[in-house]
Amino acid sequence: MKKIFKLSLLAILITIYSCSDAPKKNFKINPPFEKTLVKDTLIEINPTKSQVLRFGNSLTVDIPKDAFVDKNGNIVKDKVKLSIKTYDNPAAIIASGIPMQYGEEHLQSAGMFEMEGQANGEPISISKDKQLLVNHHSDVYGEYDFYKFDKDATDEKSGRWNQLTDKSTPIYKEKDVLKTFKLKFKTEDYPELSDLANIDWKLALPYFDPTQAPHQWVSEEPWGALSITKPKYGLQKYLASVPYNNFLVYDEAKTIITIDSSQVDFWSFEGEHLKTITGKHKNLKSLNSRYNRFNYFLVDQSDFMYFYTLDGTLKGKGIKGEYNPQLLNDKDCLVFRTWSREFKEDTIYIGNLKGEIIKTIILEEDNNYTTGQLRVYTNFVATKNSDIAVLDAKGIYIYNSKGELLKERKGKFSQLGQCDDNEVLIHHLDGRLEVWDYKTDLKILSPAKDFHLGKKRVDGYLHSASCQKLKGHPIICINLAGDYNNTKLWNYKTNTTTSLAYYMPDYYYEQRNNPNFLAGRESKKEDYYIYSVKSKKTIIDLDKICWWGEVIQEPVVSEDEQHLLINCPEQQKLFSASGDLVSDFRAFDSLINSSGFVSNDTVWTMSKDGIFRLWSTTGQLLSSQSLGYPDILRGYSYYSKSNKQNIDIYGSIFRNSYLLNVQGQLLLDYGRSWGSSSLSFNACWKTVGKLRKLAQTTELPPNVYQLNLHTKDKEFTTYIYLSEADLEIINRYNASRMKKANEELDRQEQEIKVLRQFAIQDFGIYNWDKVYKNENRIQLAADFDFGQTVDYNNITVFLITELNGRAIIKYYEGSWNKFTFDPTVPNQLLAVLPKNKIAVFTEEDFKALDIDKIKTSKAYTFHLKTKDKPINTLQDLEKSLAQN
Repeated sequence: MKKIFKLSLLAILITIYSCSDAPKKNFKINPPFEKTLVKDTLIEINPTKSQVLRFGNSLTVDIPKDAFVDKNGNIVKDKVKLSIKTYDNPAAIIASGIPMQYGEEHLQSAGMFEMEGQANGEPISISKDKQLLVNHHSDVYGEYDFYKFDKDATDEKSGRWNQLTDKSTPIYKEKDVLKTFKLKFKTEDYPELSDLANIDWKLALPYFDPTQAPHQWVSEEPWGALSITKPKYGLQKYLASVPYNNFLVYDEAKTIITIDSSQVDFWSFEGEHLKTITGKHKNLKSLNSRYNRFNYFLVDQSDFMYFYTLDGTLKGKGIKGEYNPQLLNDKDCLVFRTWSREFKEDTIYIGNLKGEIIKTIILEEDNNYTTGQLRVYTNFVATKNSDIAVLDAKGIYIYNSKGELLKERKGKFSQLGQCDDNEVLIHHLDGRLEVWDYKTDLKILSPAKDFHLGKKRVDGYLHSASCQKLKGHPIICINLAGDYNNTKLWNYKTNTTTSLAYYMPDYYYEQRNNPNFLAGRESKKEDYYIYSVKSKKTIIDLDKICWWGEVIQEPVVSEDEQHLLINCPEQQKLFSASGDLVSDFRAFDSLINSSGFVSNDTVWTMSKDGIFRLWSTTGQLLSSQSLGYPDILRGYSYYSKSNKQNIDIYGSIFRNSYLLNVQGQLLLDYGRSWGSSSLSFNACWKTVGKLRKLAQTTELPPNVYQLNLHTKDKEFTTYIYLSEADLEIINRYNASRMKKANEELDRQEQEIKVLRQFAIQDFGIYNWDKVYKNENRIQLAADFDFGQTVDYNNITVFLITELNGRAIIKYYEGSWNKFTFDPTVPNQLLAVLPKNKIAVFTEEDFKALDIDKIKTSKAYTFHLKTKDKPINTLQDLEKSLAQN
């Protein structure tokens, strides 16, 4: 009578077993309750537009334009009603009645749903040339296949579930493992790491071998966290370990430069060591890339600054000034400034790269001024034709790179600024601006009453006015003292002023990548504006804050300048260059939080839950990709203009840095952005785009994973093969870590979940499943006592068992002799009785069992307690399960 089968449990997986002798023909799903407990979620849509639909917290469906047809094959233009039923918790799975058997095997589910559609009251279908991209949000880790339920199947042995994914044969075999090693973990601080200490970690690639020098310390270090990812490529070869601020990356020369205290090293992008410069330096402090436009770099020492070409040739040195020396456009002239506190002497030096001083200019200070009023600020600026303009209390002096005086202008002026060619920008003491062409002696003075650059006391604080030259335009942008609701634009070529009723702070200009579109804010209404310099008007006015802290987020402009993206936390909108709204991406999906241009006519977006999409600039959805890794899902996206096929992600949960292509595929996992034992991992996230070139890469076999180990200040990465047993332990750990991360999130934040995606071309029932076996259970013939007379032929008993997650095993009366359970994990029984009543055998009842006696007798009668209140809703069933 008793044919024994094996029950298997895996962390956080909902496992459903069907042990019934199902009929062979005219199959019908029979829910165990008399009422339908799982209700539809209905959404009505316009099928002629691309859109993203969210059905609760479980499913997101990306629907392209014109995706549906009627029974005659005609494209549906009328409104469409889509219905979804989701079965993502034990109560919904029990109530569904859907069998979960695949031939002779059983399936374990990571999420199940049913989807149907209709228009004008008639069923519709998905067009043959279209597909719906279903993104499933799950707390179930692991790799799963995608199945579709065939309601018309009549052959039970073939299975009513049809596998739609193609399970490829792993390339890497366990016999190919190079060696195994053990790891230690801080289990006293992080109990969820306990099981990981029992794993024999299997080294898959000969990089970073923890059993060999210099990495043997890895096996002795108590680790506090780990992450497992599956990138396409692995990092193969690294440079020496150096602090992140002591290296430079030069793309054009394909060279990386590093320093330590006494030497400079040159490396290729492939990690090949090219050259070392030693014996010339002591106490080296840092590298400086501000001269890279000349293909020079600067080595900063305590007394001199050494200039090198990118091939390592010493070009010259300059005397160290109070400020970094400025290298002029002729590449041989240096200008720097010192100030002696002892002699109160402010001095400008003009020199060359031989270390020779060509001209010494002692500046006369202006000590006769009233506090709070405009005064003379001694300084110098370099013009674009390698002249030097110097300001002191006596006037303005123009020198060439040889130190020869070209022009002088007596008088008192407040400040000097840079302008175009032979022009300098002069701040007058009366608060006006002047552009002076010192070659032609042309002077353009700003209108007398349009603005005043004086100081102003506001709310007890003394504020200064400021101004900034717009690159590529004869326009000066002025922010008046203490006024955070106005900006003045002075066109000195036409000598006209434009007044804008919003504010653009100075630091914004240093970040601007397109001076044709200016971003500003109005502090009272907290509005956000875009001004078009070419059309001379405000083209965009948004009514939400669109900046981080005090930094205004400028628009992302397409290369042809025909479109602008507002890429802010509150706004993800695409505009035309004239300010017309083209697409509001958050209207498609409220979780979209970053975007950028792939090309002039293609936009990418990233949502908080990790869905990467491509859109046309006409608003049509082109593709969608679920990223799958929780850290990436909640990451911040940064688009590299220099490489338009890649996107850098900084993960905000595990704090790793990642590289994706524009199809949403994970290419590289760089690990932590700080505290690493290798140069690549030592960079802050802003430089990850360049640092990916520091290492050679190798394509990883399908079942080889990247292992990242973390402590507060250390990291180690290697590549491993994981067996099914290893993956089971890893999945339990990941589930625990994800749960902990969710607990730490603000309640308003989106919950972290794993994403799975599949494209469907038919309506119906779908499930993320895998065939699963497990040896860890007790085998026995079970009997059940419900405390009342019932028709046992109509009773369904569900074993709900938990091993870092829940599994549900369904038994009919004819299969009770096949009962199994694992006594080491939480268990409970639920029986569905007539009239929607239930009977339960609680977790405490299971704990009181005499397991040794059951093992000996291989039989047991479970006495269940009947609940008085019938189950009328899914919430009733969920509540009952939670109480037991």
